[in-house]
Amino acid sequence: IVPNNAAEVKFVVAPRDRSTLLVVVKDASAQLPISDATVELSDGGYDETLVTDRGFFRQTDWSGGGGQSTSTDATKYFDASNITSSSPAGEIKLSGALGIYDSAGQITSSTFDTGSASNFHQLLWLPADQPAGAGPTSVRMQIATNNDATTWNFLGPDGTSASYYTSANSNINSIHDGDRFIRYKTYLSTENSTSTPNISDISFTFSSECTPPGQV
Repeated sequence: IVPNNAAEVKFVVAPRDRSTLLVVVKDASAQLPISDATVELSDGGYDETLVTDRGFFRQTDWSGGGGQSTSTDATKYFDASNITSSSPAGEIKLSGALGIYDSAGQITSSTFDTGSASNFHQLLWLPADQPAGAGPTSVRMQIATNNDATTWNFLGPDGTSASYYTSANSNINSIHDGDRFIRYKTYLSTENSTSTPNISDISFTFSSECTPPGQV
């Protein structure tokens, strides 16, 4: 923590137990917690199997196009403007022609359902580094959550619509905690018409019912 700043820290606590094993299951490439993973511990006459809690949603392909309200097809999204999602497939970037790109564009995801009231923790995307010509804030994001899957107010890290997440690994403002449905909106821009930012992976982590994601 840098001087004269404050940070919110979440602790998961339990009574001390000398015969305890904590298992955290993560995806090998993205290092994100894996939900619904089966963990079995056995030794002699002891044998117990547990399942990890749900932990994250992740989108790595937008080539299915827009018009999808609820995220049932992992390759689709809700709507977009000045964005291409098929060249190459599996990435989003500014639309353009003959190597000249639009100055700005945006894409809004379909609705992700966490299943119950949740706490939202981190917003992540790849690649973290963008082309120098596109500018330092060429990728910006906002998050919207609710409990009715209808009211979408996109907010940034300070909890207002005037701010944006600009770091590829950002803590989501706690104003969203207690909600069930979530969407993200990605804004791409460039300072150089021959350069475009690109995104290949967007994900966010959450927990519910006091169970840390990916853990047993």
